[in-house]
Amino acid sequence: MHRIHLGLLCGALVLFFLPWTNVQCSGRLMATQSGVQATYGSLSLSEDMQAMVDKNAKKTGPEQSKDGIGLAILVGLALLAVLAGVVVGAIMVFKGTTLAVQPGVLALGALALLLIQAGVGFPINHAIAKSRADTAAQKDDMASAIGAAMPFSAERTAWFYIELITLAIPAGIYINSKLPNRPAAVESSRV
Repeated sequence: MHRIHLGLLCGALVLFFLPWTNVQCSGRLMATQSGVQATYGSLSLSEDMQAMVDKNAKKTGPEQSKDGIGLAILVGLALLAVLAGVVVGAIMVFKGTTLAVQPGVLALGALALLLIQAGVGFPINHAIAKSRADTAAQKDDMASAIGAAMPFSAERTAWFYIELITLAIPAGIYINSKLPNRPAAVESSRV
């Protein structure tokens, strides 16, 4: 059982580095954000978007944004829980010892944190909404009006949902192990 926990938590750790969010405009991919990037408010621009940024930087000079996207603290805590789960799981598998903290508890904690973050929204979603509102408030020219109407969206990728499932399995195993054992159903024979 400990090997299953360790394997799933290692998989969950890897999934933090895959894109969890796609930022699109009119169906075109503009940027992606992994779970790790969400923790410190960064993203990866698509090739087309990076070319546009580089082109504008040549015209106007490099622009330094101090705002950033915002930190996803709960995602960072979930990442720490998964890292701790990997360490605890490795100790349990390779040393053969039992520790007070079980990997399933850490997976359950990480899962809960990610579900709460998804419920309150990721900072990238808030940044897009704020950008729309700020642009709409500057209705002084046609470009601002067009920018406010641009259909930017941030959507979760399949990797995010696979992350949740990968954490739900050891969490479910842990919860199931703590439930009281039920007696087996007795078959009645017909005479």
